[in-house]
Amino acid sequence: MLPVLVQAASHYGIAPVGQPVHILSPLVALTYMLVGMLKLDYAQTQRFTLRWSFITSIVFFLTCLLLGAFPFYQSV
Repeated sequence: MLPVLVQAASHYGIAPVGQPVHILSPLVALTYMLVGMLKLDYAQTQRFTLRWSFITSIVFFLTCLLLGAFPFYQSV
């Protein structure tokens, strides 16, 4: 489906910029509005924030492991 949309968009002069990381969030509209108001590139903004999101997720996961929030065994 995506190649068809890319080809259709190219007829209108829209260049492909890649697929967004997560487009199902309710914050997508606010992100587009913020990026548009600040005159930033959406793809660059996602690449920048993806690094911090990944690092934060790893720290959160490791913290949960250290605190025992994820049980790895089932007591009978």
